[in-house]
Amino acid sequence: MYMKNLLTITTLYLLLTLSQAWSLPPCEGQESKWQNCEGSLTSASGTIYIGVFKDGIFEGKNEEKSVRYLGEYKNGTQNGQGTYIFPDGGKYVGELKDGKLNGQGTYTFADGYKYVGEWKDGKRNGQGTETYANGSEYVGEYKDDKKNGQGTETFYNGHKYVGEYKDDRYNGQGTYTFADGRKYVGELKEGKKDGQGTLTFADGEEYVGEWKEDKKDGQGTYTSANGRKYVGEWKEDKKDGNGTEISANGDKYVGEWKDDKKNGQGTVTPFNQQKFMVDLIAKTIKKNNSAVNSASKTRAWIKASNALCESVTFDAFGLKKKWSGRVSTINMDDDGSVNIRIDIGNGNSVQQYNIKNSLIDTVLDIPTKSMVQFSGYFVKGNMSENECLDGGLTASPDMLKEDFKFQFTEIESVTDIIK
Repeated sequence: MYMKNLLTITTLYLLLTLSQAWSLPPCEGQESKWQNCEGSLTSASGTIYIGVFKDGIFEGKNEEKSVRYLGEYKNGTQNGQGTYIFPDGGKYVGELKDGKLNGQGTYTFADGYKYVGEWKDGKRNGQGTETYANGSEYVGEYKDDKKNGQGTETFYNGHKYVGEYKDDRYNGQGTYTFADGRKYVGELKEGKKDGQGTLTFADGEEYVGEWKEDKKDGQGTYTSANGRKYVGEWKEDKKDGNGTEISANGDKYVGEWKDDKKNGQGTVTPFNQQKFMVDLIAKTIKKNNSAVNSASKTRAWIKASNALCESVTFDAFGLKKKWSGRVSTINMDDDGSVNIRIDIGNGNSVQQYNIKNSLIDTVLDIPTKSMVQFSGYFVKGNMSENECLDGGLTASPDMLKEDFKFQFTEIESVTDIIK
């Protein structure tokens, strides 16, 4: 009872004070008839605003909080369109219900922050857009004054996020793009990469797999910019468990890992360049067996030839070490030059006219049809005709029954190697 009387006395005092300032009569009778009079509005929180009623608009102020209000009213409180002006420079312009921000409205702060969107019971709810003085922007859904649902956030530094939010954090499916070209697409939890996701880099580096608290954790596949590839288990951003790694030169390791290092049982298999070429040709031959016309056959050989030249691990014109084959012919011309042809599989062979002098005696001691091991270099073909390796007089992409030009650096009989 005491508090009620005190509130009444305070209100009458403020009305008397403002009446003296505005020199208008106090508002009396029904609210709908208040016109050019002084009175008060009480917000849902109990805050009292003292001011003037004119043409259905109230203009007043709460002295204690130094908050001003200008706008529509109903049932003794702020209702409809209105404007709040706060002592810290903040300002709200929009819809109100029972004294609270409700509906469509715009809130701006002195520091440049701005929110434009939907409100409910004094909180951001629904669709909205917030911008910051530094240029960052969020467009999306809100619930209970926090980002919740689908949204897009663009940052002043060039980063961008498009996806789901929960309680102001990235949560659910999303895409985060970095200014330096990195991009993450996948699951997130409490603002961190968590679950299944793919992280790519501008230089081609990529990780596809499981994440936990922003770290690679679980099953995943990592491919480096130079072609190295790891498929297997991860723990806290490191290879840990069972995995397979294929190096840039084609060497393969299958086995156990710990703390990003090979650890435990494992097997290393060097990359076999000859097998790569033979298998590629065999697959193309098999594919062409079902080709419906000659054009599709030519297209298949063009793809195979290009694949051979583009393969980093095959390294078409790099040194080929310890290849094996069967000698088909060894000839000597009248000028003393020696020619040799070695079958390497799929009806193809490598040959050289006029081998270097240091190899002549060795070659002349090798029986025809015997197995040899050799090293050397392929001669580059006519790439304008999609010919990777020089196969002879006529440039062609097909690699069927070809005599590839070769520069031998070493040749020895397999029987000599066994001895």
